[in-house]
Amino acid sequence: MVEVHYFARIAKLTIEETLKKMKAAGVDSCPGGGAEIFHPRVRRIICDHKVSGQIVAHTRTQSPRSGLALERDDAIRTRETEEERVDHLSSCASCRT
Repeated sequence: MVEVHYFARIAKLTIEETLKKMKAAGVDSCPGGGAEIFHPRVRRIICDHKVSGQIVAHTRTQSPRSGLALERDDAIRTRETEEERVDHLSSCASCRT
């Protein structure tokens, strides 16, 4: 998802336009790449230098709307509490609707 944001930024396109162009170019899915960590505390520890969780969530929400399959990302590491793991999976699920 961070790659989609990067492509959009350098091409000066919206996320939606970028995803549509990717689909037209033959891309058929957007698998997670490990930056799909949504809980703020865990994000600060693991990937604070990447785009925000809100941007990742927005991109994940737009992918299926653009016709790209979206794989659930279980980017759960050992630093989350049980509550944070549930929060992560819930966030992933809400991006699919």
